Amino acid sequence: MSLSVNYTKRLLAFLALILLTAALSAELTRGSGTETDPYLVGSAAELNEVRNHLNSFFLQTADIDLNVAPYNQGTGWVAIGNSSSHFGGCYNGNGYYIRNLVSTYSTNPGLFGTSTNAVFRNINLDGFMISSHIIGVGSLVRYAYYTQFEDCSAGGNVSAENTVGILAGYVTNSSLHNCSAVGYLHSDCNPSGGLIGKIENTTLLGCHANVSVNGSFFSGGLIGQSTTGTISQCWSSSQVNASLSSSGGLVGYLILSECNDCFTTGNVSGPSSLGGFCGIGENSTITNCYSTGSVTGNNNISGFIASVYGNTTVTNCYWNTETSGLTTSTAGTGATNALMLYPYAGQCYSGWDFETVWQHDVTGTVNNGFPYLRLMQVTANQDSHIPPVQAVQLTNSPNPFRDFTSISFSLPKSSSVRLSVYNQKGQLVRTLSESVFTRGEHRLDWDGTGSNGKAAAKGIYFLRLQGEGFVQTRKLLLLR
Repeated sequence: MSLSVNYTKRLLAFLALILLTAALSAELTRGSGTETDPYLVGSAAELNEVRNHLNSFFLQTADIDLNVAPYNQGTGWVAIGNSSSHFGGCYNGNGYYIRNLVSTYSTNPGLFGTSTNAVFRNINLDGFMISSHIIGVGSLVRYAYYTQFEDCSAGGNVSAENTVGILAGYVTNSSLHNCSAVGYLHSDCNPSGGLIGKIENTTLLGCHANVSVNGSFFSGGLIGQSTTGTISQCWSSSQVNASLSSSGGLVGYLILSECNDCFTTGNVSGPSSLGGFCGIGENSTITNCYSTGSVTGNNNISGFIASVYGNTTVTNCYWNTETSGLTTSTAGTGATNALMLYPYAGQCYSGWDFETVWQHDVTGTVNNGFPYLRLMQVTANQDSHIPPVQAVQLTNSPNPFRDFTSISFSLPKSSSVRLSVYNQKGQLVRTLSESVFTRGEHRLDWDGTGSNGKAAAKGIYFLRLQGEGFVQTRKLLLLR
């Protein structure tokens, strides 16, 4: 009898191992990988198999959770494609989500490593936690060459050395349309941007970010550094905190680039060379843009742009002298609320295209009375990952803390919200709340304990606020 029971147990264990092995090594059996018959991807194992077909076409068929073994073990997910074997296919996320990607000090972090002549379309990344000590880090792709991005969004946490963005690290000779990012970003060196760390010879249209950007210099709410780039009809509500200099609400360093019909609403802070819109402009043009966020620092602090070099021109651009706290700027025109808010008492926005590009906020409910982009109406319908303008604010105090920290967040509308704490490995420490909150300000406390009631070890943690159409993260330092 005992022998029969043991045999049955061994047989069941063997069958379970076979099933598990099959699941983790699932081949792409649906589709042939062509443009008309793409491989169908509906599980973590099938997503992992993409790395074996780098030049094929893919169509995602379901939401995918990467918080499963083996992709959440060790250093976590290893990016598809690398410096020697680039991804050159077309991945269509089909509007589905890829959630909970974890990459801790991997040598190749992110969903994709390097892409060339690739297409990323309709991909939504959510809840990722990426920490790395290498150059060039982003959640969707590290390095992108001759790559097309369409309708992609990313929400989570990225912490790395330099050339860091929530969506991508370094992008060259490429194009992005209607791409967005939310979350928390930390970079030890330049450049760093809410959406992309650095672009070269790349065009952006209708892209936006709502990120807590914590960099050194060349930090921007949307782009850290743009070289020979074109940024059109983009906006940012990111909060930019530079530990050194040369940073701005939309772009940190704009060189040989164009920036047209863009605006920023986030705050910028740091020691020096800060602008509400841009840190440095060199041989670049900025036309029909504005900024409304506060700018605080010690030296060379400007309402719109801190420094201009070469043949840089700033035309029909404004900053709000009341909300920024500044009445001076190296370039641009300062204006009060009365001038910048509808119905615009004066000559603000002279020469702007309110027929096809800009829209009046007549009721003051879309952008608090400031002009907004017509593209935002399309974005709001197509992409629920990030609210167009109204930012969800997440703060805590004190930070660092020992016994407890008070967490505050504001919501632009009622929403089902989950507030959680994660460690540096992306592991859930504790869920502080999971319920429906009304519009407005809310406050919760964390006493530094895990879900087991025991005191968490000292170190760095990440606070994550997720609701209907938004994700916000914030770094916490627990002392003992």
